[in-house]
Amino acid sequence: TLEILVRHLAERRQGLADAAEPTGLSTHHLQTDSAVWEFLEHLLERLTRPGAGEWVRLSTLLRQG
Repeated sequence: TLEILVRHLAERRQGLADAAEPTGLSTHHLQTDSAVWEFLEHLLERLTRPGAGEWVRLSTLLRQG
């Protein structure tokens, strides 16, 4: 997960990926064990900094069309 996320963010900075598109994490509660949830919790804490943007739920994006 971390490797894919870092690669995607690097591609955005390099202009190889559309910087206007959101960066997302896909999880599934039935396939995610406690170690993964703990990793994601720490990752999101580190990514949630002033000026870093905002987290948006998929359901909100789907409603917006």
